[in-house]
Amino acid sequence: MNTLQQWAETYKKLRIWTRPYKERCDSFYKEWKPIKTEDEYQDYFNQIDWNDERGIELIAGKKGSMVICFHKDEESNYSKRSLLKVLSILGLPNDYDWVIESDYIYSIVLDVHSLPSGRINKNYRDFKLCWEDFYTLPPGTSEYKYWFTHGLPRQHPESMSWNFFVEKLQEIDKLHLLVDDTVRAERRKREIIGKSIAGILLVVVIGVITGIIATFNSQSFEVWCGMFLVTLAVACGLIYIMSH
Repeated sequence: MNTLQQWAETYKKLRIWTRPYKERCDSFYKEWKPIKTEDEYQDYFNQIDWNDERGIELIAGKKGSMVICFHKDEESNYSKRSLLKVLSILGLPNDYDWVIESDYIYSIVLDVHSLPSGRINKNYRDFKLCWEDFYTLPPGTSEYKYWFTHGLPRQHPESMSWNFFVEKLQEIDKLHLLVDDTVRAERRKREIIGKSIAGILLVVVIGVITGIIATFNSQSFEVWCGMFLVTLAVACGLIYIMSH
């Protein structure tokens, strides 16, 4: 799709309410609370000239739409595993259609029944929820690109009850979705242990080779010990370098 008009029409077919992207966030309550029916939204939609717009936003909170999003870590494999854990907790497949990402964010769009008015009065550690708010959708803007991880969705976002969603939020909140200092320290510890084991194996291999060379050259035990100690010192230096 090459135009915002095509994107907007596609979202409308998937029963997603959208609006043009705006740098300044208008009040959701002032602008969108009065719009409640499909006919009212259709009247609004028909007035938009998408050729003059820079991007497209989800009107989260309407039609049950809810977004849960968290930042990508600099190590994308960790963030990817975190995403799969969240999808599993929510009972969604790994290739769920409504996973959106950018260079910095993963987002999951859901259809949650009976959304309450207002936002949850809780600050989650690693993620945020978006409803009664606006959220940028693919293709993004000229400054920030957004895309669907598994290609353009084929159907409306997955439906679930509000009670089920709140229950699963408690499980999600226990995850380390971001790589914090504790996780980094644990990862560093494993790296050092791995490098140390590799260094020990290196010492053993070099020692055996040194012994073979000394034996082949009919060197005395004292000469062999000297050669081994020098080799050991070099290997220890290499272990130190690898661990820092």
